Parts: sequence; C-alpha cells; structure tokens
Amino acid sequence: ICIPTYNGVEVLPDCIESCLKQKYKDVEILIVNDGSTDSTQDILDFYSKKDSRVKSIKIKHSGISVARQTAVDNAKGEYIAIMDTDCQMEPTRLTESLKAIKNADVVYSEYIWVLRDGRIARVTPEDMNGKEIKDILDRKHPNSNQIVPNFTIMAKKKCFKNVYRPEFKVNDDLIMVMEWIKRGYKFKFIKRPLVMHFETGYNVSSAKYKEVLKITNQLRKEEGI
Repeated sequence: ICIPTYNGVEVLPDCIESCLKQKYKDVEILIVNDGSTDSTQDILDFYSKKDSRVKSIKIKHSGISVARQTAVDNAKGEYIAIMDTDCQMEPTRLTESLKAIKNADVVYSEYIWVLRDGRIARVTPEDMNGKEIKDILDRKHPNSNQIVPNFTIMAKKKCFKNVYRPEFKVNDDLIMVMEWIKRGYKFKFIKRPLVMHFETGYNVSSAKYKEVLKITNQLRKEEGI
C-alpha cells in the first residue's frame, strides 16, 4: 500500500488504521512524508514502532507526483494499492482487488464520498476498457475521481514505472491513467465501494482546482485536442 502525505495529521491515523485492519495481512504500508511541517512524522514514527508493516520515507516537499513515484519505486510488492491520506479502506479491499487483478493489469472500484456536512454519495467510475485519450480530455472538466479514482486502484508494479510527471503538483492520477491507456493496459472494475473518501480542508482548495484546470489544458495541447 503506497500513501503520500503532506500535513495530513488530522486524517492520517484513521487512514493507517484502516490499512492495518485489512483481512489480507501480508502487506507493506509505505508512506512518503512529502516534507510535512506539522506532526505527521511523529505519527509515522509511532505506527512504525507499533507495527513492522508500516514504513515511512521523508523527502523534501516536492509535490504529489514526486511523493507517489517515490513510494511506488520503493515498494517491494508485486502489486501496489494506491491510497490517499484522506481515505479509509474497507477491510476486504486488498482481498477483493487481488482476486480481480488475476485477469487484468489495473483494478479499481466504486467508492463512498463523505461530505463535510455528513452527507454521503456512492460514486461509480467509468469503464476504461476501450477508452482513448481523447475520450478523457475531450470533456469540459475531466474529473479523475469519476474516471479512475487513484485511491481505489491496485495495479501490477510494472504499471508504475515512470508513470508520474514531477513538474505537475496536482492531477497526478489523470496523468497516470492517460499513460496506462497509451501503454495498452487492461482495466478491471469492481462494482462495489471498497474505499471511503472524506471531504476535508485537506483536499478542498480553489487554488488547487485552478491548477487542475491549467494542467488539463496543457495536456489537451500536448495531445492535440
């Protein structure tokens, strides 16, 4: 399980606890601290001592793409499950994903979106098999959480080789999925929510949203769309 984190002290413990409660026990939980300035490292040190499956790497603040690539490059497993700090897994996520990935390169699932006011929504992403880059970028607001939400993904480790672009500080998951489409990887969708994604101040930012739109427009130009 690979998790990047930056100043996520309010949500990080619940995220780690959900990883530790997986029914599939033979797991490495690798967390990259992207130069946090809060007490994130103290939390990581606590869990590393509590459970040997939890490991952490601290890097200077470089952005989500570098943090994710650092995590997957250092992971030891044959399969990698992606996780975000503001998410929690269902206990069967790894078991169900490992079963599904036998006939695919990448598996992903539905998820539960928990809003700050307590409302919840069940989100069903798209079926990516047969999709082309144009199908993703040729829409007003390409939303990676509707296409392939990265926090529900498990993929073969080979899939993550040079998959992120360090110059992009956001939208790493959209770039990842586009690269996988180019490489011809086979996707498999699990029609069941295996992750809860929480709306918090940690993930909501108008500045971040503007940067997402900027990167999306750049990708459109690169692809001639």
